[in-house]
Amino acid sequence: MHMKTNRLLSILLLAVSMVSCTTYYQVKTRIHPDGSAHREVYAFADSAFMAGDPMKNPFMFSLDSGWVVTRFDSVRTHNYFGEEGKINVCAGREEPSVSMFAEQVHPKDPMYRPLVTPQETLTKHFRWFYTYYTYTGIYPELADKGPVPLKNYLNESEQKLWFQGDDTAYCGMNGLEMKELLDRLEKKFYDWYNRSLYELSFEVIRPFIAEIDRGKYMSRLDEVKDSLYLGYQPKDDDPDPDPELICQLLDTHYHTDCFSLLYKEKQQEVDKRFDEETRPIELFGAVIQYELKMPGQMISANTTFRDREHLVWKVDAYRLLAGEYSLTAQSRVPNVWAFILTGVLILLGIGFWIKKR
Repeated sequence: MHMKTNRLLSILLLAVSMVSCTTYYQVKTRIHPDGSAHREVYAFADSAFMAGDPMKNPFMFSLDSGWVVTRFDSVRTHNYFGEEGKINVCAGREEPSVSMFAEQVHPKDPMYRPLVTPQETLTKHFRWFYTYYTYTGIYPELADKGPVPLKNYLNESEQKLWFQGDDTAYCGMNGLEMKELLDRLEKKFYDWYNRSLYELSFEVIRPFIAEIDRGKYMSRLDEVKDSLYLGYQPKDDDPDPDPELICQLLDTHYHTDCFSLLYKEKQQEVDKRFDEETRPIELFGAVIQYELKMPGQMISANTTFRDREHLVWKVDAYRLLAGEYSLTAQSRVPNVWAFILTGVLILLGIGFWIKKR
């Protein structure tokens, strides 16, 4: 099993306990009647970036010449879905269409791409009295979810509910029934969590075992992996599986201490490899408050959050585990000339009718 297949999985697994490391971004998009769009992204930067060091870029995207960066004189606070976050810098840019952001904005690291470059479209439909604007933003499903298929633990409707809050398949449930369901989903999720982290840890330590092995253990590792996990059965207060734990389990199974001695000898290298594989955890530590303002009056959207004139969505990597995450909204602008022309035609018609009488 390749180490690459474990990367994304490790992000989620470790991110569960990393709430305090959340990085918030406020993304405000304003779409103009001609279809052009202006976007502002707010973040909190360290003192080095505020002093002009571009290497300390606090955003998930590269700051090319298309961005206008504004550093604030003082730190502001913003309410991110009930959590207070700091803001001291803004990056803004204008594009001829909202779809151009995906082409012109580049993630500073490939792992950020799913959150940085959603596929956005705006369609404009003329009707006699109104012009309708329909916005769609699609954040792609995370392609790599690790060595253990999520569907082995949560079916599609369960994933949609647990990660995206989509309860379409569970309409009609009362609060008690929903709580019981969510409790079951939580257990399934953590079963997947533990098994996946176990698999990740196993694959991290495997090449180190191969270096010292003389054919005594390597050929049998896959045979014992499942039985070791079944015997392990982690409890709520147990530490998460890691390479050191794998070595302890192997020691117990083979009645030896060579695996623990291996870990102690290679600990620095093993931990470094483990850290490298779990570095993309940063993706799951990012929360985007996406705000959208469209021309005219908003008439529909797949969100209930609003901040004055903006529609608001919460976007993070967890939502992308269950598939694409779509933002949709529609607004309309009255065609004043159509109302005037219609009124004139009606008046002319009435006048003509009266004159005929």
